[in-house]
Amino acid sequence: MPRIEQQTAILFQSYARADMRLVRSLMSKLAPLLRACQTAQYTLWNDNMIPIGRNWRQEINEQLEMSRAGLLLLSPNAIASGYIRDNELPTFLLQQKLILVGLKPIDIATHLPAALVELPIYRLPTAHGRLLYYSECTPAQRETFAFELYQQIQQRLS
Repeated sequence: MPRIEQQTAILFQSYARADMRLVRSLMSKLAPLLRACQTAQYTLWNDNMIPIGRNWRQEINEQLEMSRAGLLLLSPNAIASGYIRDNELPTFLLQQKLILVGLKPIDIATHLPAALVELPIYRLPTAHGRLLYYSECTPAQRETFAFELYQQIQQRLS
């Protein structure tokens, strides 16, 4: 059965460069799930896709406006980023299109800006009721984390 023609939903990745190893690990598991989707067409976008010579800030602003959702990959480094706080978060919050993903442990009560405290953060639930950040997961749990995050994205954007 051919895929129904749909507009591509751009998912803007917001992350701290210091977390790049974990970001690549998560995205290497999430991207194939998004590409395999038959009910929607997704594109993951990040600032590494900006062509050399292009205006970096202008490209980011254009992608922020065009994106269907922002995936904020939460970590202490991401929360501490002035660029994320001052440029990316306001756009995502204004357009109500932010998906919080627990990449590394944070103290929700003291690290998150007030505007994010009430938003759900995707973390992997365990059988014992604990919620794991991606960095806390075993390799098998990381596969499950990506799959369940994919399902959350589908649910939020459908």
